[in-house]
Amino acid sequence: MGTLFPSFGPDTSVGVLPQPHLLLYYGLFFAFGALYFECDDAPGRLGRWWWLMTFGMIGLFRRMLTREYAVVRYLSDSSYCR
Repeated sequence: MGTLFPSFGPDTSVGVLPQPHLLLYYGLFFAFGALYFECDDAPGRLGRWWWLMTFGMIGLFRRMLTREYAVVRYLSDSSYCR
């Protein structure tokens, strides 16, 4: 995120009140964890299909995003220029 100073990794809040974007960022992970804890998934049914879902998402994006975009091409080509 790097809004306070350029650094590696996610920002941390240094004040008493958290910054809104950090509250939202960490709140999403907290909410998922709280909901997952409540569902009592002892056998691990949620994570069982993640390996296949990864390949499915790769295939979906490969199928849907086959068109070349000029802006993305410009940005990718300009990253190699000095």
